[in-house]
Amino acid sequence: FFCCCINCRCNKGAGFKRAPTHFPHFFKCVMESCLSGEQLGLSLKEQTVLLLFLDHCFNSLEVDLIREQVQKLVSLPMWMCLLPVNITASHTFHVPYITPLLDMLKFYTGFEISDQTGNALTQKEMTTLHYDRITSLQRAAFANFPELSDFALSNVAAVDTRDPNTLHRVSAYLCLLPELPDGEDTPYHKEFLLELLVSRHERRISQIEQLNQMPLNLTEKIIRDQNIVPTEYYSGEGGHQLSLHDYLLRNFNLFRLESTYEIRQDIEDIVLRMKPWFSEYGGVVFGGWARMAQTIASFSIVEVAKPNSGENWPAEADLAVNRNTTTAQIVIVPTGLRKHDVCFLITVRPNLLYGTRFDRRQPFVDQAWLVYVRGCEVQSMLDDKGRVREEGPDPKPKLKGDTRTFRVWLDPNQYQQDMTNSIQNGAEDPYETFNIIMRRKPKKIKKAVLETIRNLMNTECVVPDWLHDIILGYGDPGSAHYSKMPNQIPSLDFNDTFLSIEHLKSCFPNHMVKVTEEDPARQVPPFRLKKRKANEEEKQDEEDLMLVVEPHVTHTHTHTNTLNSSTQVAWAKSILIYCRLIRTFFFLISLEYELCCRLVCVRYGRVNYVPSRRLELLREVARLQESLDVPGDVSYTCETVMSLWEEYMSKAKPKPGREVTTEDVASHFPFHKYFSNAPQPVFKGQSYQEDMDITEGCYRHIRKIFTQLEVGLKLLFDVNKIFSALMFSRHDLVELGFKVSNPEDGYSRLKRRLQSTQTLHYDHHQLPPVIKNMAFQKYSNMEQSLFTRFVRLGVPTVDLDAQGRAQARSVHLSDWKDAFICTHVKSLLVCLNLAEAEYAVALYMYAERINVLTTYNGQKHGIRDVINQRCASNSSFGQPSKVTTVDRFQGQQNDYIILSLVHTKAVGRLRDVRHLVVAMSRARLGLYVFARVSFFQNCYELTPAFSQLTARPLQLHIRPHQYYSSVSTAGERSRRDQVVKDMPEMANLVYNMYMHMIQSMQQYRQVSVLMFAEMSNAEL
Repeated sequence: FFCCCINCRCNKGAGFKRAPTHFPHFFKCVMESCLSGEQLGLSLKEQTVLLLFLDHCFNSLEVDLIREQVQKLVSLPMWMCLLPVNITASHTFHVPYITPLLDMLKFYTGFEISDQTGNALTQKEMTTLHYDRITSLQRAAFANFPELSDFALSNVAAVDTRDPNTLHRVSAYLCLLPELPDGEDTPYHKEFLLELLVSRHERRISQIEQLNQMPLNLTEKIIRDQNIVPTEYYSGEGGHQLSLHDYLLRNFNLFRLESTYEIRQDIEDIVLRMKPWFSEYGGVVFGGWARMAQTIASFSIVEVAKPNSGENWPAEADLAVNRNTTTAQIVIVPTGLRKHDVCFLITVRPNLLYGTRFDRRQPFVDQAWLVYVRGCEVQSMLDDKGRVREEGPDPKPKLKGDTRTFRVWLDPNQYQQDMTNSIQNGAEDPYETFNIIMRRKPKKIKKAVLETIRNLMNTECVVPDWLHDIILGYGDPGSAHYSKMPNQIPSLDFNDTFLSIEHLKSCFPNHMVKVTEEDPARQVPPFRLKKRKANEEEKQDEEDLMLVVEPHVTHTHTHTNTLNSSTQVAWAKSILIYCRLIRTFFFLISLEYELCCRLVCVRYGRVNYVPSRRLELLREVARLQESLDVPGDVSYTCETVMSLWEEYMSKAKPKPGREVTTEDVASHFPFHKYFSNAPQPVFKGQSYQEDMDITEGCYRHIRKIFTQLEVGLKLLFDVNKIFSALMFSRHDLVELGFKVSNPEDGYSRLKRRLQSTQTLHYDHHQLPPVIKNMAFQKYSNMEQSLFTRFVRLGVPTVDLDAQGRAQARSVHLSDWKDAFICTHVKSLLVCLNLAEAEYAVALYMYAERINVLTTYNGQKHGIRDVINQRCASNSSFGQPSKVTTVDRFQGQQNDYIILSLVHTKAVGRLRDVRHLVVAMSRARLGLYVFARVSFFQNCYELTPAFSQLTARPLQLHIRPHQYYSSVSTAGERSRRDQVVKDMPEMANLVYNMYMHMIQSMQQYRQVSVLMFAEMSNAEL
């Protein structure tokens, strides 16, 4: 039982540390039970639990207590006790597994880091180290081996190659091997001695050079070899990072392999959907179609640019692709290709005859005979006359014919390797064989991330000294906290953060707050905090790292408060804001109402909105000019518009000393013609104050037009430039003129200015990005963010414990309503609970302003089917705001949320409590959960949440007699809630209420008709 509990827990060594003296005996008992399981009468399931426990122990060698026991079983001396037959069998290497390990060993034995200090070495230092080794070898040959005089007097460039003469003596002199006794032959092979000297003194290719020559996109070799990208097991990246270069390199490899896994799945799905068959005429025919792919009619190499200085690969390679679009359904997605979209060119040569059925359970490479896969990036699209179609706000012209021509950029590194292979080895040119072009969704593309990491590794990256060790996982995690930094700011203005002096003292429970103002009447905000031991004359910038852990329902309000405080305290400094969502950025700069309500937050919607809004405002200025009879065309540009404002509008001033009547307001108003499209009359003439308020409102409207053209659009244009540029990689940003300063001086003032306080806002209990490769997800922890990594390392955090979006009772799970539902049905591809779907839809039909969430796509589609069948066509109900999964709804909220947990036999993915945290923090007013409580409450990970649920009634309580926005009377509050026991009862209740509403509407309509008839007769 204890082994079973340990297997289910995440931290395998936490329980053993409480009683470490008992673990050795316990481990010995488990080993004996595994060896004599049948004699002890253990079942197969119990033996499996014991083996799984041992497997966890062998994977937890980082725990000292476990490592002491496990090392006794896997130590090197035990190999000496093996039989000769077992030793021979153990020496049989598996090439697919041993080759990557040898490459990794060779890589890290020559890693660019100092063996004495541990500091990363630059390219110049690595070259100097190589020259020193070659020089020491030459000195050894010159002093002790006269027959090697030519070798000793050669230059470095001529001797860093292999030389087989007197290998053992030279190696012994260089302390690579022990001395060879006189009269004895060397026990080592000549190849080994030669490789020993060469590996020590050969010129190593720079890691940066290898990285720059590496193609970023995958090829067919990676798709065919399952060992390159493991799908179940992976060694992991649990070791310490040697340097910042090693940290970036590991992230580069993980991102590249993980994206390769996703691309492999997409290619497999698309190729099988297109059904390539071998034609009887010797070609390839396609019997199917795919939404994200299309066949290629022809292609040609347009241009191959010359290599840049110091490089041996072309700067760029352009390829023109002609694509067939014979089916109207297939045209929808491929014609949406934009500049910088990543596509893949595929060559298939199937050996299956026409009409042969593809088996998805078998490897698709053998069925479709995948030959070549190359990545490319869309440069432009050509029309039927060969002209480049520019992207912009104008309507897209309709192209004639069924052929579309795209010009794409190839990967120059991959192109160079293909051309070299074709010329030297006589291999086939892959760029003459492509027959499929495939695209992927832009949000799945990670090419820009890989390019950015590679460009950063080519740059002298400078991380602040106080942050460097924390990123690599060394030293004290709290060393970057503001309390441990030497250059703390002496005072801080909190502005209106605190409501009163009592509020201020309660926020610092572990400190003594001394008020300098003794008069209680004058102890009002804003408050300014001063540290007693701070040096007032030292004006330095505070450098620290602050992690702010947010409540689950705060959204962007904490970001706004932090930005407000930062701008008030450091108003003269530059503040860099990084947001994952564009809408969050506009919310922070107070443009949510003016901009985000109309802004299309997609890739090109932001770009197209700016000129369209500018033209709209210029048309309004033209109407204003016409109404005032101003000569000329002042609405041509923003500059001429401002001249109109300076010449006419800004000079309007009130004339004092004259009494104005109500009639004078309307007679002297100069903008009657401009506001002719407003509801008439503009002035009612009943009150002077009312008419003056209308006049001021009209003037504010006109002034707002000029203000947006002068300030607002300038801001929109700058923001538009920033986010348009973010579509490109870091290399493109640098080419566009963005400068990156990396000072090398550790005491540089510029460095201190650039690297000031860093504040990270996040809730690490939210859902991480979805990592489809289970090996990377489990063993590499790739889904972990930088914020979560800092929290796990023990970096001090500021935990916010208050929120202002949802109701307090909803936050504390006191308003959850649960119901017992029947079992779920799990098919081959979906997980569906039809009863929960019917119950959720019935509750939606009872109320409104509701989102329906679930944890599985199958249940989502099932709920949508029920909604389409029950209430989509009924105007009385309609469809809910959104029916989606918890993962998709992360970061959004609504007044009421209906949550369906689906499972009744296995906990499933909900065992990851982050799904539950996100699900129960999406509602503002009410959260309704449909689940089998008796099943979920026994799950250890879900105990904190379901312990509060079970303290409340476990059936749905409703108040049919109370309506929204109505005030409850004493009699209504005394009426008891109606308890709904199951789904059929809820469905009958909704049906009866609907029929009652229909009858009431019919009666009201009949009464209205009678009243209208009586009124007509009375008039006659």
